[in-house]
Amino acid sequence: MTLTIEQRIAGAEKAWQEGRIIQGDWRRRDGGGGNDGRELVCALAAFGPDINASTDCPADLMPLWLAYLVPRIDDGIAFADVPWFMGELVARAKRWHKLDAAAWDRIRTAYLIMVIRQAVEWAEPVQPDPKPEYWGKVVDACNGVVEALEGKADLATARRAAADAAAAADAAARWAAARWAAADAADAADAAARWAAARWAAADAAAARWAAARWAAADAAAAARWAAARWAAARWAAADARWAAAAARWAAAAARWAAADARPKAYRTIAEKLFVLIDAELAA
Repeated sequence: MTLTIEQRIAGAEKAWQEGRIIQGDWRRRDGGGGNDGRELVCALAAFGPDINASTDCPADLMPLWLAYLVPRIDDGIAFADVPWFMGELVARAKRWHKLDAAAWDRIRTAYLIMVIRQAVEWAEPVQPDPKPEYWGKVVDACNGVVEALEGKADLATARRAAADAAAAADAAARWAAARWAAADAADAADAAARWAAARWAAADAAAARWAAARWAAADAAAAARWAAARWAAARWAAADARWAAAAARWAAAAARWAAADARPKAYRTIAEKLFVLIDAELAA
């Protein structure tokens, strides 16, 4: 049986109302208390029994990049915030059918710009005072990628600046763990800018995987790299969509340098601002 979008949203709302939204798994059975046998589901799986991966999510329910992002936020926020997140998600899912592809593209671009700016904001407090030379390069590189996403600058130029900033910050990070947030942000900007066109696809996928393994290489701008997927060949669409979620993860990683509980709070901030961006398009 093929579910309608309305049925999917109703099912997700029911799972939310019954307190069945979980973290860290797509779906599982509740084995405790008086609720033995209840199906527990993650925020995305709640939209249908046939959704067991982001790629299973129907395109007319939400764009693929958002389908990748929803489980990332669900797993990243504090457990106490899960009901809040799911409730806000369902509330918007009931209304976002009115958004067209252009509106979703604006949301995606604005989201990626937001993630870059947040990553810089979260990385800055752990920088030494006075600020070292590499930090200025990181900030300039990230701003350059943002301008490129806004159509105000050349993406290739932004990529070169990001690469230079990554090299400078990485050299410092090797000697001072507290500066890794800056190095990660710069590496992210580099990976982000290079993914912008289809001709970079294969090389940048490897670079981004390497960056992710280095604790937040995506802090600031792997988001931008993913965002540029609109210039990529159609065959890269699914792979590109994954970088929306990766951008959130890496940006939140930047916040971990500030406090032990900073990452869940960072995910909450990302979710709140994502909802604001969706609301702005719904109100337009």
